[in-house]
Amino acid sequence: MSGWTSSAWREVAQWFEARLIQDNLERRLPRYSGRVHLGDAARSSDLWSNNKLCQEQIDLRRRLDDMTVDRYISERIRNVNAIIRRVGVSMLPTSEFLLPFAAACIQAELR
Repeated sequence: MSGWTSSAWREVAQWFEARLIQDNLERRLPRYSGRVHLGDAARSSDLWSNNKLCQEQIDLRRRLDDMTVDRYISERIRNVNAIIRRVGVSMLPTSEFLLPFAAACIQAELR
């Protein structure tokens, strides 16, 4: 994306984080009980009604906890690009902003 600045890529990374949160909610929302919708979830199982989804999140977190930015780029940038293409952009491997953008994305996935 020629002509883009580091601040523009920071905004894309912030959008990426918001999109991750929204996508996660949309995956879990169909199984939420009325208790959750009213803010009365008493148990973590009320929020994580799908054991497979919960385990996937735990496994991803464990992988990301020890992942370097270089490894994140090689393993996850395709996933990041699949998400940010929704707003018409993608991060090229030759971009001067790749490392800081990938660092922001790994932080977003860890939050």
